[in-house]
Amino acid sequence: MTATRIFWPRLVRPSSRCAPIAPDNEDRASVKRPASLPTSQPHPPHSAGEASGHVHAAPVGTHAANDTRSAPPIVAHDTDIEPEDTVFAFGPFRLIPAQRLLEEDNNPVRLGGRAFDLLLALVRRAGDIIGKDELITAVWRDLVIDESGLRVQMAALRKALGEHRTGVRHIATVSQRGYSLVTPVRRLQLSLTAPAYEEILRPAVPVRASLGTLPTVLTRIIGRDEAVDAVIRTLPTRRFVSLVGPGGMGKTTTALVAAARLAPAYQDGAFFVDLGALPDAERATEAVATALGMRTHTADSLQDIGNWVASKSMLIVLDNCEHVIAAAAAMVEFLLGQSPGIHVLATSREPLRAQGEWVQRLASLAIPVVTPQTSFETALSYPAFELFVERATANSDSVRFGDADVASIARLCTRLDGIPLAIELVAARAENFSLSSLTAALDNHLPLPTLGLRTALPRHQTLQATLDWSYALLQPSEQRLLRRLAIFRERFVLASAIAIDVDDGLNAESTLMATHESEMALMNLIAKSLVAAEKHDGEMQYRLLETTRAYAARALAASGELHEVSRRHALLCHRWLLRAAADFDVLLPAHWRMRYARSIDDVRAALTWSAGPDGDPQIEAMLTADSASLWFGIGAVQHYLGAVEKVMAQLPAAATGTSLEMRLLLAFGQTSIAMHGAVPQSRAALVRCIDIAQSLGDSDYQLRAHWGVFAWETYRGNHAAAHDAVEAFGAVARASHDERHCLAYHRVKAVCLQMLGQLSPALKHLRQALTPAGIVVRQLHGSPFQFDHRTAVFTQLSRILWLQGHADQAAAAVRDAIDTATTFDDALSLTYALAYAACPVSLWRGDLVAARRYIDMLKKCAESNGLMFWASWARLYDQVLRAREGATGLTNVDDTQLQISLVDMLPTLSEGYLSPLVLHRTSTGMNLWCVAEVMRVSADRVRAARPDQTRAAEASLRQALKIARDQGAHAWILRTSTSLARLLHEDGRHVEAQRALAGPLAAVTEGFDTADVIAATQLAETLRRNSGQASAA
Repeated sequence: MTATRIFWPRLVRPSSRCAPIAPDNEDRASVKRPASLPTSQPHPPHSAGEASGHVHAAPVGTHAANDTRSAPPIVAHDTDIEPEDTVFAFGPFRLIPAQRLLEEDNNPVRLGGRAFDLLLALVRRAGDIIGKDELITAVWRDLVIDESGLRVQMAALRKALGEHRTGVRHIATVSQRGYSLVTPVRRLQLSLTAPAYEEILRPAVPVRASLGTLPTVLTRIIGRDEAVDAVIRTLPTRRFVSLVGPGGMGKTTTALVAAARLAPAYQDGAFFVDLGALPDAERATEAVATALGMRTHTADSLQDIGNWVASKSMLIVLDNCEHVIAAAAAMVEFLLGQSPGIHVLATSREPLRAQGEWVQRLASLAIPVVTPQTSFETALSYPAFELFVERATANSDSVRFGDADVASIARLCTRLDGIPLAIELVAARAENFSLSSLTAALDNHLPLPTLGLRTALPRHQTLQATLDWSYALLQPSEQRLLRRLAIFRERFVLASAIAIDVDDGLNAESTLMATHESEMALMNLIAKSLVAAEKHDGEMQYRLLETTRAYAARALAASGELHEVSRRHALLCHRWLLRAAADFDVLLPAHWRMRYARSIDDVRAALTWSAGPDGDPQIEAMLTADSASLWFGIGAVQHYLGAVEKVMAQLPAAATGTSLEMRLLLAFGQTSIAMHGAVPQSRAALVRCIDIAQSLGDSDYQLRAHWGVFAWETYRGNHAAAHDAVEAFGAVARASHDERHCLAYHRVKAVCLQMLGQLSPALKHLRQALTPAGIVVRQLHGSPFQFDHRTAVFTQLSRILWLQGHADQAAAAVRDAIDTATTFDDALSLTYALAYAACPVSLWRGDLVAARRYIDMLKKCAESNGLMFWASWARLYDQVLRAREGATGLTNVDDTQLQISLVDMLPTLSEGYLSPLVLHRTSTGMNLWCVAEVMRVSADRVRAARPDQTRAAEASLRQALKIARDQGAHAWILRTSTSLARLLHEDGRHVEAQRALAGPLAAVTEGFDTADVIAATQLAETLRRNSGQASAA
C-alpha cells in the first residue's frame, strides 16, 4: 500500500449538488451559441385502419450496414414519422416514441433526452449508415455543435443499451462514414385497446388544435432535461406526479415544459392552475374551475367540476400546492376519480400525500468542482454555471465572462445552493455589480437590491419575497423552530434541534410535550423542503439551505430571541467539544474529522457571541479551554492560540487553581509549542497545569501535561530531561491501571532511550509497546503531539534496527510504518513515518531510488495537508539526496532554524555537513545516539584537511568505535571501522587495517546491498590484494 492512495490529490465524486451532468446535458460543453429549442410538433392522428386492433410487424430499414447506396435523410422533426401507437422492438428493448420511453425486458431504462433522440434516429433507419452531420441535425436541430457532443451522447446511449455489460454490440461505428443500428428492428402497430399496451400508450388519442391554459415558457430551461423526461415517461402510466422541492427550485418551469410536450396527447388539452395566489384554501375549487374555463352552476362547485371533466381527456397542472396542501390533495383525488382520462401534474414544497401520488423531487442544479485546470467551456457543462452565465449575459451585451471568472461564478452558485431562482435573481445584477461584489454581498447573507419581473407574483420578485411567502405558511411552532435553527452554521442532529428549541426550566411533562412538538415541527419543515435531511456517519442529520438560513437568521434577530438562542447554541457547542475530545482518542482521524470538523463554524460563532457585548465570558472560557482537539484536528492552531491568550489574560482571580485554569494552561502549553516551539512560557504553563491537576486529583490532565513536557524537552533536544518527563508520565499511567497509557509509556520510553544511546533497553520497551489483540491505542487525551501508536512503534523500530545493524529488517519496518499510517488515514502520522524512518533509513542504506520516492511522498503529503513543519524536512532531505547524487553540495543550511533532532541527524546522512552546533552538542553529550558517527565524520574531515593530525584522528576514531560498541550500534561500528581501516592502510599499516575491518564485516548478516557494506567489502578486497602483493614481493 502506498501513501499516494490516501493523501495525494485525487478525483472526488461531487455531491448531489455538484454531481456530473446527466448524459442528455453532456453536449452542452460543445455548444457554441445555444439557441432556444423549438416547440415539439404534434403527431398527426392515426387513421382508422391503423387502429383496427390487429398487430402488424414490419422490418425497419432496407439497407445493410455495409451497403454503399445512399440512404434517405432523416427528417429533423418528429412530424409525419410514424403513428403514435408505434413501438420499435429490437433485442430485449422496446422504444415507444410517443412516451419517450425505452424499456429493457419491460423495465424502464434511464436515458437522457439527447441520447433518446439519437436512438430514435438510428431505430427509424435501422441497418442504414447514417452520417454524423445528419445525426447532429436530427438530434440537435438548429443548435450548432461539433462532433464531441455526438460522441458523448453515443457513449451514453451505448452504456444505456448495456453494450459493455452484455458484450452485445447494437450500434456499429463505420469509419469515416457514421453509425448504424445493426440489431434487427420490428415496427409494431398496435390497437389502443390492446390489453398489453393499454397502460403504456394511454392516452393516445387524436390530437386536436392546441387546447388549455398553459403559460408559455419564454426562457430556455437549463439543467432540467432529465426531470422533464422523467415526467413525460411517468405521468402517462402513473396519472399523478408531484414535483417536490424547495422554493425557487424550478418546479413550475419544469412542470410547464413537461406539460407542453405532453399536451398534444390529450384530446381536451392541458390546463394550468396557480394555487399560490390564493389567500386561503377555500378558493382552491374556484381557481380550478376558472383555469378550466368553466362556470359552476350549483352551490357544490366541486361536483360541478367533476361533472364537467367526466369523460374528458386532459392534463391539469396544479402549481404551488403547499399553499393549500390539504385542499389540493382532496382536489387531486376527486379529479382522478372522475375520469380515467384525467392526469394531474402538481408542484409543491412537500408531497401532497394523496392516493396514487408519484413523487419526483427536484435537486439543486449541478455546480462544477473548480480546479486550476477547469476551463470556462468545461464549467458551462454544469447547469448552475450555465444558468448564471446565460441569465447574466442576457441582460446586457457588456457582460462577458471567461476562464478567469470560473471560480467566482462557481462560488456564487454554491453560495446560492444551486437554486435556479436564486441564481437567476443574482445573475440579473451582474450588469451593475462585479462578481466580487456579488460574492461579498452573499457573504453578508444576501442583502442585495431587489430585482424581479414586475408581472410575477410578489414571492418571485426577490429571494426575500420567496421566503416571506413560504414562512407565512408555517404553523407558529414551525416558524419558531425554523428561525432558531438558523443559529446552526452546519448540519445538526435531532437532539441538537430540540436543545435549541425547547425552553429551559420546564417540568418533566412539559419538556416531553415540547420535545414532541419540536420533533413534529422539524419533520414538517423537512416535508416542506425548508430543512434538508441527509444521512451522514450512520445517523440522520439536517441542515438549512444557505438562502433559507439567511432568511431565518433575520427572522431570529427580529424575534427578540437571539440572545437566548445564542446562549443555548454556545452551551450545545461546548457539549459537542467534550464529546469530540473523547472521540479523538478512539476514532480514526479521517472518521473523527468527518464527524466533528464541520462543527468548527458553529464553535467560531459561539465564541464570537460569547466574547461579544451581549455574550457570556464564562461560556467563552469554557469553549476556549475545551476546544483544543477541534483546532488541532482541523489544523487551525494559529487561530486558537490568540483566543487562549485572550481568555487567560481576563481570567478572574476566583478561577485560580480551578479546573478551568488547568484546562486553559494545558491548551496554552500545547498550542504555544505547536506554534513557537520550546519557548519558556509553554513549559511554565504545563508545569503549573501539573500542579493544579495533582491538587485536584485529576490524573487525566497530569498525563496530558507530562506528555506536553516530554514534547517540549524533545523539541529542545534535551533527551535526558525528556526521559524524566516520561518517567513521571509512567508513574501516573501505572496508577491509572489503564493498559493503553502503559503501552504509550513504553513507546515514548523507547524513544528517549534510543536518543540516549541505549539501544537494547529501547528495543525491549518497544516490544512491550506493541499492542496486544483487542486493544486499540490512538491519540490519547487529544494530544497534538501524538501520532498513531502502531505507526510510531514501527517508525522507532526501523531506526533502532538500522542502528543495530539489521538493515533489511529496518527497511521492512519502514514499509510496515507507512502501511499502518496509510491504513490509519492520518497525514500527520504518515509524515512522521516518512520523516523519521523512511527517508533517513533509505539514505543510511544508500538506497537513493527509495530515498527519492520517500522524499517525494513526504513533500506531497506535507504540502497537500498544510504541514509546513514537515515540508521543511522534505526540502532538506531533498538537498541531502542531491548532494549524495553529486548534483550539488550541502550548503546554505541554517541549522538554527531546524529542529534539533534533524540537526543531529544531518551528519549521519551527509558527511559534508558538520556544523558548530552539532559539535557543541556532541561535546556536551546531548546527542548520544549519534555521537560515534559525528566523531567519525569529524575525524575524517580533520585527517583530510590536516595530514599531520593522523594520530589525533586515529585516537578519535578508536574512541568513537568504543562508544559504538558500548551502545551496540553496529551501523556506526561498521562505518567507523571502515574509516579506521582506510586511515591505517594509508599510513602503511596494512595488517592492522585488515584486522580492524575483518571483525565488523564478519558480523554483517544482512544488508549486503547497502552502501556501507559495499564500501567496507571493497576496501577489504583492496587490503587483501595489497597484502598479497606485499607477500609476493
